[in-house]
Amino acid sequence: STFVMDEGIHAPSAPTQPDLHVPLEPDAGRDRLVPWRRAPFPAPWSAWFARTAPLHLEVGFGDGRYTVRRALEHPGEDFVGIEVSSVSVRRALTKVRANGLDNVRLIKAGAQIVTRQLFGPSSLSTVTVNFPDPWPKDRHEDHRLLRVPYLRLLADRLVPQGEVRLATDHPEYLAFS
Repeated sequence: STFVMDEGIHAPSAPTQPDLHVPLEPDAGRDRLVPWRRAPFPAPWSAWFARTAPLHLEVGFGDGRYTVRRALEHPGEDFVGIEVSSVSVRRALTKVRANGLDNVRLIKAGAQIVTRQLFGPSSLSTVTVNFPDPWPKDRHEDHRLLRVPYLRLLADRLVPQGEVRLATDHPEYLAFS
């Protein structure tokens, strides 16, 4: 049997694939590292943070310095960081815990799937993308994160007047975005 992924790509189904719609324990997302694969759509951020507050997404948080600084400066707001590197997630988690931050949740996963599955329409105040891989060669352009499909998804997930913030040291990537 097969299943259809985005853009019509067919791949063999995996018999042990986790059910993405299995409800989590009510407090599962309250831990600072979110078990996103089993989270409902949209994720119950207000329940997981135990409050309703402006929600900010940071894509590619690296070692977590920027996320921690923002969370410390804005304790009345909530921050979710997405990162693919296990080492970076561990470093950031250490910083979040050392600072006793309850307004930060971290996710180890790719940005596109998490943005699509965990955030509902008009749920994010800002999305910050810090130094994404520019994939500078023309033949690698399809690997870039900030392409039209992802930007459309972000536009749907942002509140009215919400912002996408991009930090890059690659002028061509900035122009591309």
